[in-house]
Amino acid sequence: MKNNWYQQLRKQLTLRFLLLTLIVSAVLLLFIAMIGSKAGLEASKGTLSNGDFYYYYLQHSWEINTLLFTIGFIALLLFFIVSFFHSMDALLLCLQGKPLRKQPLFFKMFPQFLEAQKKVENLLAKRSVSEEVSAQKKEHKNELLMYLAHDLKTPLNINDWLYQSHFGSSFE
Repeated sequence: MKNNWYQQLRKQLTLRFLLLTLIVSAVLLLFIAMIGSKAGLEASKGTLSNGDFYYYYLQHSWEINTLLFTIGFIALLLFFIVSFFHSMDALLLCLQGKPLRKQPLFFKMFPQFLEAQKKVENLLAKRSVSEEVSAQKKEHKNELLMYLAHDLKTPLNINDWLYQSHFGSSFE
């Protein structure tokens, strides 16, 4: 039950990644279809020459399409990795008690990150209260020891004074 929020986050991340993958694929397919249709139209008109991009595309469409898909998916993967680690850096800043300049994208998209941030802030607040109470207790203990030491030392000083006045020397 404790990892329920983690499982929900993992499921949401997976679904969003798949959705964005489909969107990127659709955009790339649309772009490729536009280039292919324009190249086919130019080829049917007979206006293509050897140095023309559309002529090159018609001869190497497989390689160009593969390159476009590769670039698109690498960009998408980099976006997810950078966004995720930016969110982790924000959580680490919260752990260190430092304020966030702005909320990362994943904090806005996934409520689990905000919940984790609030839990960390609550733990830090509890820790600071605990440290204050501990400091107060330590100060009280030191004062008590100081008073006890003084109270123990006073009778010893009187005994030393009596001994000196009676025998003329200290018992040290």
